[in-house]
Amino acid sequence: MVHVPAWDVTTYRAKIATATSAVLAGCVCARCGSSEFVLTGTWFVRFLGSGTLRGRRAVCTVCGHDERVLPCEAVPSKTCEIATVIDAFRLCVRDRKTVAFVARKHGVAPGTVRNWVRGLWARVVALHAQGRGSLHWTWHERSDGPSRVMAPPTRGRDVA
Repeated sequence: MVHVPAWDVTTYRAKIATATSAVLAGCVCARCGSSEFVLTGTWFVRFLGSGTLRGRRAVCTVCGHDERVLPCEAVPSKTCEIATVIDAFRLCVRDRKTVAFVARKHGVAPGTVRNWVRGLWARVVALHAQGRGSLHWTWHERSDGPSRVMAPPTRGRDVA
């Protein structure tokens, strides 16, 4: 899964249409660990949040593994935005809401909420263990559209 962290879902469509392979610098292949990618002319469509996302594919030039290029809010292999997962995590962990309450609020099964909380916590612990420093996520309230969750500065390193 290749992410382009600087692009959110509101700017993704316009940017990916004219992007070159240079935007993938620093992304890592899930299969072989290489960072050599080429954008292809192949497009994919997937459900994301309440709509669909049309995006481009990239291919690792070392092993040939096919990767999807996603905006920063997309969660790999999921049809929800990261803002939804963060909100569920916040409600369960900080606000001590029940899993059933959070599941109803987001229209998902309780098992999905439990998986989100476990998965996000594991990712935070893994990033910290990799020496990424303290992780401070910022919730940006926007008057012109949906709020956004922004990742911490990476000090020049990708958080793919």
